[in-house]
Amino acid sequence: MNRFDTARVAPEKAVFRPALPLSSLPGSNGTNMTKATSYADQLKHPNWQRKRLEVLQRAGFKCERCHDTESTLHVHHKRYVKGRKAWEYSAEELTALCENCHEGAHDQKADFETLMVGFDADGPNDVGAAMALVAGWAHFLRHTGEEGDALASANPHAATCGLIARMLFEIFDKDDGLKMLIIFASSLGAEGFIGSFAELLIERAKEAQQGLEEPEKP
Repeated sequence: MNRFDTARVAPEKAVFRPALPLSSLPGSNGTNMTKATSYADQLKHPNWQRKRLEVLQRAGFKCERCHDTESTLHVHHKRYVKGRKAWEYSAEELTALCENCHEGAHDQKADFETLMVGFDADGPNDVGAAMALVAGWAHFLRHTGEEGDALASANPHAATCGLIARMLFEIFDKDDGLKMLIIFASSLGAEGFIGSFAELLIERAKEAQQGLEEPEKP
């Protein structure tokens, strides 16, 4: 890390982060715990500084969301687990973000939690079904771990819908992908859905093929 990278790395502050359970301060050997410490103190611990540097180096000292190479960087915890210290997270659970994207990431999390409030406590429109839908969507990107598998298994119908929706979004460009998602969602309850949706996909594929075969205009 050169002096320019050092200048852009933000000093750790306990901002935008929920309070964690009290842990312990390191003893003389760095592992023995002697007294309680706050989350802010954890961010000063050598273990966190090492973990933080690994994440920044992996990201090439740029924001992993907007790819900004000039703004101050933070290391963002994608989630918090009760009892874990700041450095006890996998590489997947940490990401390098600029100040603006870091704040935006926490705003998004708050928005998602607000969205979950609107679901029923039980029944077909409960939070479990919504989470299974998200688990299916996420599974298309990479394995979602035991938690994601459990959510999907609890409501396989919703998980399958999420998986198909993500596939549609990836197959088509952004505008068409959104249209296909709307059609897919509105057709789920229709009789003969599979046949009608298959016809729609075939029609879309023919249009795409025709566009490829047309000669380019000079």
